[in-house]
Amino acid sequence: MLRNVFSTSRIVMALLALGLLIAVTALSPAAVGGLQTDGDPWPTTSPDASTDLQAAAELVRANQLTADHSSPAVQEVDKQIGLETIEALSSNSPVMLIENVGQWDENARFQVWGARGTIWLAEDAIWLTLLGTSQETGEAGEELSVTPEPSSDGDLTEIDASHDVSGVNLKISFLTGDLAPTLEPISLTNTLINYFLGTEPGNWRIGVPTWSGVRYKNIIPDTDADIVISSEQFWQWHLMVPPDAAFGDISIRIDGANDLFVDDNGVLWLDTDVGRIPGPLLLTEDDSPLFVNQIDADVVTFDVQPPEPFNPLGTPSMSPDDNPGELVFSTFFGGSAYDSANAVAAGNVGETYVAGETYSYNFPTTPGAFDPSINGSSDIFIAKLPDFGQSVDFSTFIGGTNQDRANAISVHDDGTIYIVGDTSSYNYPTRSGTFDTSFNGGTDVVVTRLSSSGSSLIFSGYLGGSLGEVGGGIAVDASGAAYVTGQTWSTDFPTSSGAFDRSHNGNTDAFVSKIGPGGGSLVFSTFLGGSTYDFAYGIAVDSRGAPYVVGSTGSASFPTTPGAFNRTFAGFNDVFITRLNPSGSALEYSGLLGGNSDDQGQGIAVDSNGAAYISGQTTSTNFLTTPGAYDRNRSGFWDGFAAKISASGGNLVYSTYIGGNNNDCETSGIDRECVIALNDVGQAYIAGRTFSSDFPTTFDAFDRTYNGSEDGFMAKLNASGSALLYGSFFGGSGGDQTLAVAVDHTESAFVAGRTYSSNFPTNASAFDRTYNGSGDGFIIKLAVGAPPTPTPTRTPTSTPTPTNTSTRTITPTSTNTPANTDTPSPTSSPTLTPTPTRTTGPSVTNTPTPRLPTPTATPDFPICTVTLDKIAYPGTVGINDQVGVTLRLTGDCPGEIGAAVDVALVFDRSQSMCGAKLDEAQAAGQNFLDSMALPPDQASVISFAGTGTLHQGLTTNRNQATNALYNITCGGTSRLDAGLNKSFDEMTGPRRVAGHTPAVILLTDGNPTGVYADDVRAAARRIRDAGIQLYTVGLGADVNADLLREIATAPDHYYQSPTPADLMEIYTRLAGEVRIAPGFNVNLTD
Repeated sequence: MLRNVFSTSRIVMALLALGLLIAVTALSPAAVGGLQTDGDPWPTTSPDASTDLQAAAELVRANQLTADHSSPAVQEVDKQIGLETIEALSSNSPVMLIENVGQWDENARFQVWGARGTIWLAEDAIWLTLLGTSQETGEAGEELSVTPEPSSDGDLTEIDASHDVSGVNLKISFLTGDLAPTLEPISLTNTLINYFLGTEPGNWRIGVPTWSGVRYKNIIPDTDADIVISSEQFWQWHLMVPPDAAFGDISIRIDGANDLFVDDNGVLWLDTDVGRIPGPLLLTEDDSPLFVNQIDADVVTFDVQPPEPFNPLGTPSMSPDDNPGELVFSTFFGGSAYDSANAVAAGNVGETYVAGETYSYNFPTTPGAFDPSINGSSDIFIAKLPDFGQSVDFSTFIGGTNQDRANAISVHDDGTIYIVGDTSSYNYPTRSGTFDTSFNGGTDVVVTRLSSSGSSLIFSGYLGGSLGEVGGGIAVDASGAAYVTGQTWSTDFPTSSGAFDRSHNGNTDAFVSKIGPGGGSLVFSTFLGGSTYDFAYGIAVDSRGAPYVVGSTGSASFPTTPGAFNRTFAGFNDVFITRLNPSGSALEYSGLLGGNSDDQGQGIAVDSNGAAYISGQTTSTNFLTTPGAYDRNRSGFWDGFAAKISASGGNLVYSTYIGGNNNDCETSGIDRECVIALNDVGQAYIAGRTFSSDFPTTFDAFDRTYNGSEDGFMAKLNASGSALLYGSFFGGSGGDQTLAVAVDHTESAFVAGRTYSSNFPTNASAFDRTYNGSGDGFIIKLAVGAPPTPTPTRTPTSTPTPTNTSTRTITPTSTNTPANTDTPSPTSSPTLTPTPTRTTGPSVTNTPTPRLPTPTATPDFPICTVTLDKIAYPGTVGINDQVGVTLRLTGDCPGEIGAAVDVALVFDRSQSMCGAKLDEAQAAGQNFLDSMALPPDQASVISFAGTGTLHQGLTTNRNQATNALYNITCGGTSRLDAGLNKSFDEMTGPRRVAGHTPAVILLTDGNPTGVYADDVRAAARRIRDAGIQLYTVGLGADVNADLLREIATAPDHYYQSPTPADLMEIYTRLAGEVRIAPGFNVNLTD
């Protein structure tokens, strides 16, 4: 039983994510239009727009918090589905534009589902309603949370009603003069929505189409605007105007904002009652940005000529599978000689800090920086870039007459920058009063703190002994003290009284040192090592001031502690993870992680609970991994790894390989080839370099394509280390190495490294889009955070007309649910997708046009009936009030996807499949693979022409299956029985998993040639007799449909695809049919 007050649209969006076709029940026609005032449900702007808009927002808020909703109410769902599943599906719902075919006021052409806020599209304007909330301890602009919380008994508990809710209506309109823009949809989606309005079938709207975008035609002469709305950045729409359009400027009007302004980066911002939000972003068809050149009250004028360049969502030229929309910026950073960006850090407001080494005399520096000129053969550089990377805030050299290099960077909350590196320069710039201003010989570690403006040194000094040192990592605590680590060959390396270990142990030792905030004192300094080689690469510090160090040791005598997760040295080199107490006098824990070969720990991060997250590389086939980890098998000779150690140091929470079938994170000199960063919810971001063309990537990757030589990569794991949330390549045709990664509080990821690729991807407004030669640094910023929390404004209600009524009396009444026998039961079959006939006006007539004439039987998605009971609230509700209602949803919906599956995808590769047919088949096959839960599901890829070919045996590796799919080439005759027999061999072979549901999906475009029909029947019979589901897909008009239907397990397991373009829809449908993806047809009746 639900005992809450919250928006009714969340469960509808969850159901939308679950199925291809949703039946949505609204209340009476009077309620459907939203908040009707004087019979006019569509918003208008009065002379006092801000007052009226504020009143409208108040009414929206009141409507959201009552039981009188115009979208289906949230009720109790079948317990098999589960609240967490519903929440996850809801928050990951795609953005769709729902067409108005008579279910709303005629002025509203489309409503947007899946975006933040409620968005309506009209012919002459775009309306947006946002809700915000503030509390005594909160901040204005915080999003309204409507998520119920489960109680101990599994029910949903009542939501705290103490929130003070505010709202705002925004209207954006094109100033088109005498023109009359028309609005048409683009990119039809597979989702249909049914509206059952009241009890009269004549008011129902069945099969309402949804779209991915719209086109405003003729907004200015000969210019159209395409709008695709993002779920993550609702206001940064992608408006496209032709680059050769003959216009001087384009103007829009924005009503409802308190103020409009442009920041230093050229970004338009709107100040509203619910916070500050970015204004619309306009791009030409070639991705060139339009820029704000004038703001006059509420009118903003854009021009192709920028006052200064900016383009936060400019996209590079990538392959069709790539998803560069998450790119904030990507830029080269260097001069004509060798340059490398070795370290990166994120600022508090989206800025990027980077450090490294340069041999370039013409390396970009800025006026007023600490040192604009190179000093020796190589210098350290430190730079700061603004949020969108279109310029450089400051950039400076730091160095002496020899070689200087920065290896790590950290930024204090006050904006000052700390770097650690190493130098062979006797005259490296130091600051008087720093703990050591004299060069000690060989190479020394250098530690420098730079002012926030980049113009002066706060402290700078050496750290070392008479032989040599390398600086590995740096961390900074809240007081400004710096913790540094690295390795030393010097027996006279400075240590402090009372330190854990003041004696050099042999060959090289790691060291850990703490430097006071002013740089004048070495608070503590200690050796850390055993009898042979010990190297430290990374350091982190917790809120107590306890340092955590990660590195590599070849010493069986490396110090470990009782109770550590593992104390056994496995051989050759092992990873060590050590935590010292805040005074540096003792080990709190120290353990080893490794296998039978070379293991190196290179990156470390610590969460707020004190758990440590580490990364590195391994060549061990028996590297210590944990049950349930993302990947427990080494794929190439070198693989990356990531691991989490509990706060006590006693447990290995998770440990997983990361890599493909070639070398990943292969060590190269002193470079850190596998580094790690952490977001606020314990999700690890790992970055490095890869030679693996099958390195695991995700569908939303910036770049899914291996670019050659070697590429950089970034991977994101979930908090339990059991799944890959994000994976992407970075690179061009030359060699590319990712050396550093950082994450800010918005979960934007910052990646830096070096590239030898002249075609390394950059965005349109990047600071430097040109490769400068001999190796350049690169800096990338990506928006790869979690999806936003859904807002409670997804209800199909028109934006209200302002009214002066201060309160509303709302009396929800109990409604008897009618019998469902008279309710049309829609299906999600792709055979009849209604395509409304459109006229030049806003009216739409539903004329069903068959797109896929088969299957002949209704597909077998489960049909479920849902009923709703409501208990009335008898009182009066004020605008700022919340009331509790009782809602109960009951029905017979099955909620589980089903058992794990083993699926063989079998494709005809005969000569007639060459070209678009095979291309569309491979794309549809990839979509199917992306729907699978790999693991535990398994997939196999098979093709046939004159013979059958097994491209990939049953595997849980998505990338291997996908690569195999795209390795299919066409040519030859069509031996259908050869494909069936090959699939039978695989599906009855040793790779099959007992308990998995087996299925074969076969695609062909013609009659079998060179074989009798009886042989095809016999091959299919073997498959069916083995208990394997057989689905067949016929492509084009030349197929033997009768034979394909006959050999399928059931007649409705045959699908006819009229054109190659229809394959995507069919394979999407098959994903539900085989039960690898959830699909439900749901009728909500009230």
